[in-house]
Amino acid sequence: MSLGSHNLVFELRVETCLCRSHRCIPLAGFRENGFVAGQAVLKAESKKVEKHAKACEDNQHAFVPLAFDTFGSLAPEAVRFLARVQHVVHSNFSTPQGRDFVFSRLGFSIQKGMTAQLVMKFVKPLNLYQDLLKLRAVDRGRFLGLDVGDRYVGLAVSDFDNKVASPLSVLVRKKNNIGLMALDFEHLISKLSLSAFIVGYPYENMQKNSKSATQVKVFVDDLCKTGKLEDVRYTLWNECYTTKNVELLLKPLNLPPVEAKTSSDKFAAVAILQAYLDFVNRYAVTEESQ
Repeated sequence: MSLGSHNLVFELRVETCLCRSHRCIPLAGFRENGFVAGQAVLKAESKKVEKHAKACEDNQHAFVPLAFDTFGSLAPEAVRFLARVQHVVHSNFSTPQGRDFVFSRLGFSIQKGMTAQLVMKFVKPLNLYQDLLKLRAVDRGRFLGLDVGDRYVGLAVSDFDNKVASPLSVLVRKKNNIGLMALDFEHLISKLSLSAFIVGYPYENMQKNSKSATQVKVFVDDLCKTGKLEDVRYTLWNECYTTKNVELLLKPLNLPPVEAKTSSDKFAAVAILQAYLDFVNRYAVTEESQ
């Protein structure tokens, strides 16, 4: 977009391969001079087509580059805002370097704001339930409990009244499959009408950098980075000793090692979710009685 004698460009590029093996979101920057609207997009598109189109074609997939306006329906307001910014910048900065710096920082701020909209949203445990109660009963949805381990993620789901937790399944966790796991969560959100995730976290572990605490943080961060679960709300709930307690209960069954591990993770997720449901429902009853 052109403002006066200068070009202000802020472009968001997304290339998506239909086989989902390639995805990127490079931002072309925001400068006062030296850019022609659309030039960065065409250059990035050419490089991505050159890099990925042949691989997709060899696997009988189509590579589809997509480009769209970052500001969308807000473009007119954005232009007017940036015009005011340009006027202020030219009135206060006499050198091109100073003006370029301001525009680059503004571009970074917009980029940061766009990125923030693509991540999961942390909500305090009680606030999460209170927000749910403000909705109509048919719109409230269910909770998904997660027990995050180094090899598996156990899942449990609440009933539609959000009072009872039941075992659901186990997802295999690997370093290179976080994107597939995010797709699995997308499917579960749609299929089960999920409203939020209850993620187990070892709050009572006195070692702040313990392995179990770190792997939960890394898992949540990696899910956020996929960009597939934007606006999904989650909270953390104390999971200390849940897995150990479940393992003790399952030990008399003499299950095969793999089945014993997946079962313990799945029922640990039940314990985490049920503890959360019991707490928030007791609080709701107490509030009503007062």
